Amino acid sequence: MIFRRKRRRLYTEFSSAHPLEDDDIGELKLPKFVAQPPAVFLVAVLGGATVEQFVWPLSFGVRWVGVGLGFLIFVGGVSLSMMAMQAFRKAASSPDPNHMPSVLVETGPFKRTRNPLYLGTLLMLLGLGLGANLPWVVIASVPAMLVIHFGVVVREEAYLEDIFGERYRDYRQRVRRWV
Repeated sequence: MIFRRKRRRLYTEFSSAHPLEDDDIGELKLPKFVAQPPAVFLVAVLGGATVEQFVWPLSFGVRWVGVGLGFLIFVGGVSLSMMAMQAFRKAASSPDPNHMPSVLVETGPFKRTRNPLYLGTLLMLLGLGLGANLPWVVIASVPAMLVIHFGVVVREEAYLEDIFGERYRDYRQRVRRWV
């Protein structure tokens, strides 16, 4: 019951007026992603951990330094993701790539990178792999980011350009894609 109320509140919070006319919205289709971003990162974690455990165990060798560094990287990723979510919330837009954005978010971490949620998740993945001494999770982050880049980000950016036009092109010129 509590979950339903919260979900309904979030839906109405992110369902603000769209910058396009209602007739134009019907013509735009959401981008077709190769895979959903959370699933890509989950497969990287589970696949890397499975290979590490059952197929070909590796080790970084330096245990305590790796745990500390991994923890810091993981916390940095969580912080970046939380700041990006807060920027979406303040802009009353949805962070879900499967929903039509209501506004172009250019505040918070979006001032420095166009993809802070994906970057934050990558940092969490790397921090987890390093901190838990799971080199295959770190290795799996490379194909995961290739899938995210070519299968999600490139398509998402073309879609945002269709929606926001010149404003998005200006934003793309000012702000780097990753770092």
